[in-house]
Amino acid sequence: MAEKTVNIFINGKEVSVPASWSVFKACAKNGVKIPNLCHHPRLPPAGKCGVCVVEIEGDETPFKLSCATKVAAGMHVRTD
Repeated sequence: MAEKTVNIFINGKEVSVPASWSVFKACAKNGVKIPNLCHHPRLPPAGKCGVCVVEIEGDETPFKLSCATKVAAGMHVRTD
């Protein structure tokens, strides 16, 4: 069974990614580099360093830790 995908926008570009991915992973897999200090692919997100903050349009708190935020359909992420 194929994993469900969602369409999100990263810096205005629409991409389709698995719904289980974090914003950090979605950006990385689509060529958008986000600085980080505490991220490790084999560990759960720590969210301690705060370096991977991105802006998510329309969210109550627009600045989110990309490593600890799951993608959602229609999400608009700004990294620059």
